[in-house]
Amino acid sequence: DYIRNMEAKAEERKRSVMKELQTSGIDLAALPKEELEAGAGPAINSQRAWLRHIRFLREAGREEILGATLDLHRALLKWRDERAQALKLAPAVVGQDHVLKQVAQHRPRSLEALHSMGLKVRGTGQVLELLDEWRRKHEAAQDAGWVSKTDSRPLAFPDGKWTPDEPWKHAHYKPRAYARSKGGGARPPAWEETWTRFDAGESVDAIAESDGEGRPRKLSTIVGHILTALTFGKPVDLRLLAQAEPTPVPTLRHWHQMEEACEKAGIDLVESADYVAATTFIQHVDGLEEIATAKQQKARLDERDHQVFATWCDRLRWFTALKRSGFRPHAQNKRKSDVPVGRPSAKRTRPSWLR
Repeated sequence: DYIRNMEAKAEERKRSVMKELQTSGIDLAALPKEELEAGAGPAINSQRAWLRHIRFLREAGREEILGATLDLHRALLKWRDERAQALKLAPAVVGQDHVLKQVAQHRPRSLEALHSMGLKVRGTGQVLELLDEWRRKHEAAQDAGWVSKTDSRPLAFPDGKWTPDEPWKHAHYKPRAYARSKGGGARPPAWEETWTRFDAGESVDAIAESDGEGRPRKLSTIVGHILTALTFGKPVDLRLLAQAEPTPVPTLRHWHQMEEACEKAGIDLVESADYVAATTFIQHVDGLEEIATAKQQKARLDERDHQVFATWCDRLRWFTALKRSGFRPHAQNKRKSDVPVGRPSAKRTRPSWLR
């Protein structure tokens, strides 16, 4: 049963990938047969990374960079066709579409990098000229995007309860069962019981002191339940929840770092329901590679590294729930009236390595 279940899940993932590519206009006939059979591979992964990148720019409202990126891809296609005609080669031999999309997305700066990506024909240096021209026209807009890589302002949450436009597409409601000694029957999942109490006005601390069965729970567990409710389309007072969170919620800089980690790892938290281990994600955050690798290898971490990893796990939890709920990030204004994000403590200054 376990093997059949895993095979069924793999087949479902493959169908989901094929549907995503087809609905986005990707020519499946141009993809390697072995990748189509497996539902994954360099070409498919590159095409999906491109689709995520375009969707990210569109959702972030970065219309100028979105248009410029699409124009760059079209320019690369034109260069490929002209090179193919000049060299009397098939266009796919000069440069496959998924490779050109990689180039348009990552815009390498050296001929060696282009060669490693798969562009090796005579005249490839012209691509560097195209990329340099693109940077001269658009790099300022790229760097001044919706969020600065160094912007450490907290995320701004609306006053009162915020309700997602719709539940996350993969949110699957799973009731629990009462024990036979209690009469049996279905009961709401733990996250819903927690959210119901929070929505009715109970504090996170009060809920953590005693769950529905009289047991104490960790604050992080209660926060996690309420974030899960958000993915089911439930209204949540995000400001109030952020104040109760033991670890400060992500800043815009952290949000940007996690967006980049998703692109590097080929992770789509919205379109895919696949479980992503925190170590798999965090190893793609710049500067955290060694800590993530040590966790994967079950090596012992010192207190500082353990705290860094735990803090990023909390940030990832918020990022995942907000992304799946369709939350659009922007910064708090630096006003005294702003509600501080993060659980109040006697010692407000945090070490630089936790910021």
